[in-house]
Amino acid sequence: LRATGRGLGGGSGGALLGTQLLVDVVTGQLGAEGAQRCAAQICRVVLAGNLLSRNTQNRDSINKAKYLTKKTQAASVEAMKMLDEILLQLSPLCPQTSVPVDVMPGEFDPTNYTLPQQPLHRCMLPLSSAYSTLQLVTNPYQADVDGVRFLGTSGQNVSDIFKYSSMDDYLEILECTLRVGHLSPTAPDTLGCYPFYESDPFILSECPHVYFCGNTPRFQCKTVTGPAGQRVLLVAVPAFSATQTAGLGN
Repeated sequence: LRATGRGLGGGSGGALLGTQLLVDVVTGQLGAEGAQRCAAQICRVVLAGNLLSRNTQNRDSINKAKYLTKKTQAASVEAMKMLDEILLQLSPLCPQTSVPVDVMPGEFDPTNYTLPQQPLHRCMLPLSSAYSTLQLVTNPYQADVDGVRFLGTSGQNVSDIFKYSSMDDYLEILECTLRVGHLSPTAPDTLGCYPFYESDPFILSECPHVYFCGNTPRFQCKTVTGPAGQRVLLVAVPAFSATQTAGLGN
């Protein structure tokens, strides 16, 4: 199951309520018998970035005098506590509902801004990070699940192309990056990335079976076929805080 754009700490209870309902569905505590049977088959949950809301950035505090912000707590602190408690519900602390979770950082999350983004530090999730089922991973992220290769980003590469090109469809942009064999063709010109001198980590060395991006306006998916007969499932996962939608792959 892939979900993105949780938007915690946005100042309203909508994001937290929606996230809690999704957790209840994944753990089989919500829904009819058919939905619970479906939830029992979920083998992994991927949270693809923007776990925190844009409102947690507190960028105005940089311009304020130090004495005005001395006793101010960053908005992201409380949001990370909420995230930690949510992830704890998916851990072996609850053996009946435990499921592996991969957490990718995004544009508004507390990690480095440039791509590739490094994993969130475990010290920010003291409760849930104690369990091996929680994997704090990079963005972009690649994984092999039962022989199926997954490759995905939190969406910055696709949204940047959307801003600076004539393409207006996120799935079309995702397919374009797959066919040219490069995850982020606009970096470093309009998208910040770490300066690599010897090799480019964004070049695709092998074809994935599933290629996804997060924080899109709406859910989209399609299967494309490569020149050598490769079949790739493209998935655009919308921001959960805006659409209350997650993607479940079979």
